[in-house]
Amino acid sequence: MRRALPAPLQRSAAALTPPVLYRAARRLWHSEPAWEIAESWTPPTQGWSHHSVADSERGAWAGYVRENSATGVLGAERENHRIGHPQLWRHSLLVSHAYVFALAENGRGSLSILDWGGGVGHFNLTAQSALPDAKISYEVKDVPSICEVGRQLQPDVRFHENDDCLKRKYDLVLATGSLQYSRDWRGMLGELGGAVQSYLFVSRLPMVFENPSYIVRQRAFDTDYVGWVINRDEFLAAASQAKLTLVREFLGGEAADVRGAPEPHEGRGFLFTTEVAG
Repeated sequence: MRRALPAPLQRSAAALTPPVLYRAARRLWHSEPAWEIAESWTPPTQGWSHHSVADSERGAWAGYVRENSATGVLGAERENHRIGHPQLWRHSLLVSHAYVFALAENGRGSLSILDWGGGVGHFNLTAQSALPDAKISYEVKDVPSICEVGRQLQPDVRFHENDDCLKRKYDLVLATGSLQYSRDWRGMLGELGGAVQSYLFVSRLPMVFENPSYIVRQRAFDTDYVGWVINRDEFLAAASQAKLTLVREFLGGEAADVRGAPEPHEGRGFLFTTEVAG
């Protein structure tokens, strides 16, 4: 979906703007946006399986290691580098996960984690950093190309290429920036809850408050994806239906301009526990 200025406005803009700037602005106006509203769920041929995604994960690995090291700056891939406000969401994300890991472990000395849609498992580094004395069993579910890279980078992590991993239970299940890419996100939330022994942490969830959930097309790396921007009330109702009890809500700090969207969205995180009867 491309935008076009009405012809009279195009002529006025051309007359009032220097030619070089007008041509640059016109190219920018007609360029494909990073996010735009989508009329239907029409997934691309490759999406997350595109080689550029796995290549990016491999290239970012050294940064993940640095930011989770004992003296690393949480959320910053380079030390001694000034961090602007738009990047603070990364710090918030890692601190939030460290909090959740510590709460789930609760001094027991061990913690089993499933990271659903977890890439190469970089939050395993955060868990190891936050709980250096705990025995952590870390498992990841993702697409085959990403799992292949993950196995090379972290041989001690178990990688799954399908949802058979949901047939058992874990102390903690993570869905970080992944649930919104499920066509049936409500059903998927229920499946994730079914694998929870203690806690489910859903984060980096693009969320709106005044409008119903809507579908977006997102362009990143060298491919594109379809996903949801989810209404908060709809999400919490689905969680209640899945017998999940809200423990804490987290601010994410992420936001994006979506062309054609009825409402700007922001990233949120939600920590749930399984509902206790009676």
